[in-house]
Amino acid sequence: MISKTTLIALLAVFVVVFSSNCDKCQKMVGNCRTQFNNDFTNVSADQLKSCMDTQCDKEFSGFEKSACKSAMDKDKNELLKAFQGGETNQQICKQAGLC
Repeated sequence: MISKTTLIALLAVFVVVFSSNCDKCQKMVGNCRTQFNNDFTNVSADQLKSCMDTQCDKEFSGFEKSACKSAMDKDKNELLKAFQGGETNQQICKQAGLC
């Protein structure tokens, strides 16, 4: 049986990791906004995915990097719609499950 102290410690670690990923995601989104001058009208889902993949490479390593790229591939069309719809970095990352 897991002690209450162990459970609280695990929860604290989860919150720190989750928060860190949220910050990284928002940075990634911001960097892609900059790359495309915040104009996504003529950007394809594959172009955006390429940008986000580059950001995954910069921000993550190992399993997290693979998971990041997989999520970007799976959600690339929804991601593009969010950018085109003017959603904030936090809204986009929340939609991706990282905030």
